[in-house]
Amino acid sequence: LGVTAPPQTEQCLYLVTEPVTPLRRHLRLRPPTGDSGEQEVAWGLHQLLTALSFLGGSGLVHHALALDAVFVDPGGDWKLGGLERVAAASEGVPPRPPGVPPRPHDPPELSDPSREKGEPW
Repeated sequence: LGVTAPPQTEQCLYLVTEPVTPLRRHLRLRPPTGDSGEQEVAWGLHQLLTALSFLGGSGLVHHALALDAVFVDPGGDWKLGGLERVAAASEGVPPRPPGVPPRPHDPPELSDPSREKGEPW
């Protein structure tokens, strides 16, 4: 997300980003229909893959990729958020934050740390 010039005081630093809409809400308000909707989704996916490729090329992994981690700016560009869950790929799967229950599609490594590493193929 683009950051605007943040106001700053001696006690606090404010982080102000460009205006964005969560992707889930954007899709609900403007459902993709016809060729233009398909092109919008294809372009958005391309933008996300570009961001993920950049992270991967930098040795980083996004551990919270979901609909809620994607935002849409007023120009229709898709932006990757949730960067607080980005970690070095060498660190493996991070532990689940305290108080967060397992989700149906979580990998088994999250619930059983002993399964983190497997035999090489």
